[in-house]
Amino acid sequence: MSTDTYKPQSDWGRRFWTEGEAHGEAKGVLAVLRSRGIAVPQEAADRITACTDQTQLMAWLNKVAHAESVEELFV
Repeated sequence: MSTDTYKPQSDWGRRFWTEGEAHGEAKGVLAVLRSRGIAVPQEAADRITACTDQTQLMAWLNKVAHAESVEELFV
């Protein structure tokens, strides 16, 4: 089964699917920050990993490649 076209059918499945996507995007933001040598305070890491808003996470993913600090993501 291809995962790029599969969508869960139940409310339970949709909820966990969405949470999983958000978790993966948050991990991506943190990974890029750390790979670029940008220090990530625990408070910022908690804020990023707690976010479930797909629009916000995508905005951070788009900014993270050029950000000089974690604070720039939150502006």
